[in-house]
Amino acid sequence: MRRAVVTGSGGLVGSETVAYLVQAGFDVIGIENDMRSYFFGPEASTRPQTERLLEAYGSAFRRSRFATKMPSTRSSPRTEPGSN
Repeated sequence: MRRAVVTGSGGLVGSETVAYLVQAGFDVIGIENDMRSYFFGPEASTRPQTERLLEAYGSAFRRSRFATKMPSTRSSPRTEPGSN
């Protein structure tokens, strides 16, 4: 069986790519880190979409959770123009 890896598999484009590839006969491995929930809160999580893919495609779709260590706060240092 042909295999494909889809990054961002829980997002809009990634989940549609997973669906297309599974229907085309691929065994798909989805990589998803769910950064949407970090930036926009739990209500924006990609987890529900990933769960739907798992239910819809069974053994043809597997996920791999990609862990990213995030800073403890959401703020980041910003540089003002001309402040080099």
